[in-house]
Amino acid sequence: MGMINNNCPKAIDSDIVSECVTDLKNSNNNFILKDVELYYQQGKIHANIYFENNLSLEDSKSVVKSLKEFLLKDNINEYLTESHGSVNIHAVIYCKDNSYYYKCPYYLPTTDNSDVKNNYKMWYLTKSSGETIKAINID
Repeated sequence: MGMINNNCPKAIDSDIVSECVTDLKNSNNNFILKDVELYYQQGKIHANIYFENNLSLEDSKSVVKSLKEFLLKDNINEYLTESHGSVNIHAVIYCKDNSYYYKCPYYLPTTDNSDVKNNYKMWYLTKSSGETIKAINID
């Protein structure tokens, strides 16, 4: 008997992915969106977003803000919570010549309460150049 691998990526409903693509295109119409991959794996929602052109750091923050707004929509948030529980977000923005790696924990540890909901406000960013920006606030 073989073993079952629970660590494999799990597809997110195609209607959700289509809605994400539409939202990203509508909110960032100066960028040429090539593809979006959304999947769940090991407690994380992974969003791989591909652009044909280059994006600046500020542009990438704008894309992440759009992704965050999408994830916090009532129907999307409800679907993700029912399907996967409270999850972390990993977003990778692939551009023509560079990439931006964003990570966001759902729960943000604090000194007075270790389980304060973050609502995806604090993101940790690493650029493809290797430069790490510890935390940025995306509102």
